[in-house]
Amino acid sequence: MAAEPLSWSRAELSALLLKAGRGAGMPLAHAEDMARAVGRHGHGDAMDAVLRGLETPWAAVRMEMESGCLTIRDARAVQALPHVVEALRGGCTAAVLVDLDEPCLLPVYLHGTGLGALSERGLWRVAHGAPSAAQTDVHPVTADQIARLEVYAARTYVPASATSRDGAGQGADQD
Repeated sequence: MAAEPLSWSRAELSALLLKAGRGAGMPLAHAEDMARAVGRHGHGDAMDAVLRGLETPWAAVRMEMESGCLTIRDARAVQALPHVVEALRGGCTAAVLVDLDEPCLLPVYLHGTGLGALSERGLWRVAHGAPSAAQTDVHPVTADQIARLEVYAARTYVPASATSRDGAGQGADQD
C-alpha cells in the first residue's frame, strides 16, 4: 500500500487506535489512554512508535515505587506510559523511565492525557533514551500506518453469524 499522507480527524484516529490497542491485547484503560494521547497529539512518527510497540511481544513491566517515585526499567512505551499516567494522576511525586524504547511517545502521552503541565515541572525524566532530533521529526499519518493499525483493530470484530445479528438494526417495534 502506498505511503501517501492521509487526513483523518482526531476522533477517527483515536477510535482506530483504541481498537488496535485492544486487538493487540492492551488492557482497556491503557488502550484508552494511548488512543486519547496519540489520537490527539500524535503524528506519523508517533504512529510508527505505537506500531513497533504493538508488534513487539508483551513482557512484564518492571516497576518499583520508592518514596513516591515510580521507576520503570527496560521501559516499553506502549506498556510503561499508561502506568506513568496512572501513577502521576494518583499522586506519585516523580517517575523515572530507564531505557525507554520510544522516547518520542512520552510528550505525546503526557500532553494527550492532560499531564503535560507535570512534565514542565520536572516530575518525570528519562534515563538512557532521551529523544533525539531524528525521533522528534514530524510527518503525517500514512495509508500504510492506518492499514497496519486496522489489522489489530480487526481482531476486536465479532464474526458475522445469525446470533451476532440477532437484535441488530431496526427492530419490529421501530417500523
